[in-house]
Amino acid sequence: MKNAMGKSLLLAGIGFCGSLAHAQNSVQLYGLVDVYAGAQRNLGAKTAWAENSGGMSTSFWGIGGQEDVGHGYSAVFALEAFFRTVNGAAGRTASDTFFGRNAYVGIKGPVGSLLLGRNTLPYYVTALSMNPFGNSFGFSPVLVQMYKGLTGQGLIGDTNWNNSIMYVSPALAGVTLTGVYASGNQPGQVGTNQIAGDLKYTNGSFSAAFSFQRARYSIAPGDLAASIAGFSQQTAYLAAASYNFGLFKLSALVQRIEDSISSGDQNSNSGELGVQIPVGVGAVLASYMYTKSKGRGDPFRKTWAVGYDYPLSKRTDMYVAYLNDSATRLSSGYNAGAGIRTRF
Repeated sequence: MKNAMGKSLLLAGIGFCGSLAHAQNSVQLYGLVDVYAGAQRNLGAKTAWAENSGGMSTSFWGIGGQEDVGHGYSAVFALEAFFRTVNGAAGRTASDTFFGRNAYVGIKGPVGSLLLGRNTLPYYVTALSMNPFGNSFGFSPVLVQMYKGLTGQGLIGDTNWNNSIMYVSPALAGVTLTGVYASGNQPGQVGTNQIAGDLKYTNGSFSAAFSFQRARYSIAPGDLAASIAGFSQQTAYLAAASYNFGLFKLSALVQRIEDSISSGDQNSNSGELGVQIPVGVGAVLASYMYTKSKGRGDPFRKTWAVGYDYPLSKRTDMYVAYLNDSATRLSSGYNAGAGIRTRF
């Protein structure tokens, strides 16, 4: 059961893998629905009691498939859209692009996969696969700090890049290599591009990965300087590992983010430790993450979470979780709730 729980967390968040795993010459509809109810208080804000979308995973639906084109190669595609379960609205937010999770077409063959369009970043995939809460933006300290960072902390941009080309190598002796290049796609913005890379190794119960990404804009070329004068580039590095001891699965990661700013570079360093413990047919999840920055007031942030995930079937699970959040010069926050998630 512990292996099944780990696999369900990983498969829920890796967008491009779902369609590549389909049978030859197939098109499939698939997705995930997740909703939870509870209480939430953001850092420095007031408590709100609410029903929310995406406690353990962000709800989405997709159409994907592949066609055999001969000589061991297949044409592949995926169109995947987020939605908010509680009100039926499209996207994670009102400003989200429609096919925000993935929108690509490409070729898969013996030497790997080449995907063009809007692709899920390997940095994000490493982060979700190496923490016990997976791709939970509601309860994972890793994703909360990375993508909902304080000023001077956190990653810029999204978990996906537009106008990108992604290469995913076949596994060789347990090693997989991923590379991504993205263009700003705007006239007069020569050299405004993004690059990312990832190296993973898996051998039985042990997994390790190193990821990096260099971003020169958040959404569109020029927007970094518009937010902070002289801000031209962000480079992030992530190293992570996990080991399944049988009685429990331990994971850890370290991260460094460097912001290039003409008035003075700023950076942050993070560390996380997580554990997943089988209890009955479900699993207890726990994670703690700490981040300390240099620059912009040298803020720190501490976030921890505990939860229990209980499978009702192969496709459906229920969960309860609590996250506590604290940071420099802000009143503490938390997120507590119980929810249900099902896949199709």
